[in-house]
Amino acid sequence: EVIANPSKFDGREISVRGYVFSGVDVTNISDDTCRSGFQLTVSEPYYQHEDVRNFEMGIRTHGMHAMATVVGRFLKKANVHPFPMPAMDIHAIRQVVYLSKP
Repeated sequence: EVIANPSKFDGREISVRGYVFSGVDVTNISDDTCRSGFQLTVSEPYYQHEDVRNFEMGIRTHGMHAMATVVGRFLKKANVHPFPMPAMDIHAIRQVVYLSKP
């Protein structure tokens, strides 16, 4: 629903659950209803939160894939790499289940 109606959620704090993939340059979240998903970012001071730091270490250890609930501020057109696109600045990460590589 977020990607289908980005204006509805723009600038709002939201919570979404989905598949998180962390690549070399970007981290994305998607689900079975929205394979394109959107990018995840982390800004200060949230990077210092224990749940965010543990997630970063855990996803790198467990194959770069996880199922998680992320909470943060959604922007329909964030200034992210490689070009402006929908993104969420993460404030918290919950209910993490690390998945093996597909």
